[in-house]
Amino acid sequence: MRAMHFSILPLLFASSLVAQEMKQDLKKDYIDPVEATASSTIVKVKGGSLLFLAGHTASLPDRNADLGNFDAQAKNTMNKIKATLDKAGGSLDDIVSLSVYVTDLRYVPQFTKLAKELFKNGYPATTFVEVVHLARPESLLEIQPIAVLK
Repeated sequence: MRAMHFSILPLLFASSLVAQEMKQDLKKDYIDPVEATASSTIVKVKGGSLLFLAGHTASLPDRNADLGNFDAQAKNTMNKIKATLDKAGGSLDDIVSLSVYVTDLRYVPQFTKLAKELFKNGYPATTFVEVVHLARPESLLEIQPIAVLK
């Protein structure tokens, strides 16, 4: 039994070194960034841990405070995503991909304007999908991000 413990130690040490090496090797390459749409065609990531977040929508303490206001809903939704990433030790800069569900594709320019304000270190790969409605009928958008942490 004792020999077994000693044979596991090198494996544990090696796995710890690999984890540390992965932390240090995190690299994101934003390929074909498009300023006009605040999006990249590809975000290539080396190293890190993937975070798959659930879709987020705007919801304030007063659920009706943001009815019909896309800009308010988009900002509130991104603030909720930021709070979720904070809990995992991340930030908005760790987002590499966004799926943005909107009830009207005419909101895309408004979202792009917000994305340009938020993503200063590179634009995530972004996909927009128009939907008839969302789980909360008053919602104008839902955002599902993927992030990579060091």
